[in-house]
Amino acid sequence: MKADYTICPVLKNGKTVELGLKECDRPTFIMISKVSSDPDPLRMIEVALTNLCVEGDFKSVVDDLKALKSCEAAIFEMITVEPVELKKN
Repeated sequence: MKADYTICPVLKNGKTVELGLKECDRPTFIMISKVSSDPDPLRMIEVALTNLCVEGDFKSVVDDLKALKSCEAAIFEMITVEPVELKKN
């Protein structure tokens, strides 16, 4: 499967890992939403990477706290949609 997005988190050892991510589909969005209330705030990022990564060594990122935390903003950007304008008729 071809990647729709690329992120390049840096591991604590200084090595950069390139990950190719697919577009977030409905089942993955539901999974991410369910774990968003998990007491571990990084669980959501871990689930997203595990399910969206189609290229690269995502396991090394999930196992590295610094790299995992650095992916948070990118994952939020991927799952956030543009608001629509509501007009009163």
